Amino acid sequence: MRYDHITPAVFLSRPNRFIAQVELSGQEETVHVKNTGRCRELLVPGATVYLERGTNPNRRTAWDLIAADKGGKLINMDAQAPNKVFVEWAAAGGFREGLTSLRPETTYGSSRFDFYWESSKSRGFVEVKGVTLEEDGVRLEGGLLLPGQDLRKHLEGCERAAVFCATLSAQADALIRRWESRDMLRALALDCCATAGVEQVCDQVEQEIESQFPGCSFPFRFSPGYGDLPLELQGEILHLLDAPRKIGLCASASHILTPRKSVTAILGIARGEIQQTVRSCLSCPARESCQYRKSGGHCGIS
Repeated sequence: MRYDHITPAVFLSRPNRFIAQVELSGQEETVHVKNTGRCRELLVPGATVYLERGTNPNRRTAWDLIAADKGGKLINMDAQAPNKVFVEWAAAGGFREGLTSLRPETTYGSSRFDFYWESSKSRGFVEVKGVTLEEDGVRLEGGLLLPGQDLRKHLEGCERAAVFCATLSAQADALIRRWESRDMLRALALDCCATAGVEQVCDQVEQEIESQFPGCSFPFRFSPGYGDLPLELQGEILHLLDAPRKIGLCASASHILTPRKSVTAILGIARGEIQQTVRSCLSCPARESCQYRKSGGHCGIS
């Protein structure tokens, strides 16, 4: 995709999520912001931003704010850009070989997805999310900050990341509870099987993502609770993915996923080879305070 009629300006303030005040050619100008996320790490007073002139003469604002400079790097803030880039990439054959159909904004049941696709061999849905790396963590395009140094370090060398969730549904929880009152040994076995089952679902999601990015490298998936990435992010990640509505996956007040046999995860995507992070409790900064270790278990990455 290409932008036309681009000009630099100086960011001044953001009265609300739709508009910003900038200095353009020595004059203060109200412009439209093409991203309703907070973007506080980018829209800093005095920062250089980039504007595209609108094509509708009846608009209240003549310019769209589409990008910002941060530390000498140009960061695209246009929330519509990832979907447009995905369409172009898919049309060029980058997404899936033999693609026969790609339909935007498709409803399935009570859920709406960014794209529905069909190929000669299979079909499915795609949700497109953009991310930007943040100094104190990873900032998702929608404005959500995933704080801490461990995830940032884990994604070093990655140009993008996929955020996903998976669940075995409430039926698995109900089956385990039913046997807990009758046969604890069988309930424990079912619990272990369900844990392995949801991990297999995540493995399948990873394989699907990896098949869409041939020649790329992928560090192991990273979830809230790993290292210094807090569990408190569970609810916000689910909200970002619209998981409560789409698959009935929620987080409790104590940030536990319900249904219990569920996972949220971030998977980095790097072009070329990267140095894989070693999975080990010994290298984890949360080792001494880890609730998993205190209960005799582990977070699942070692």
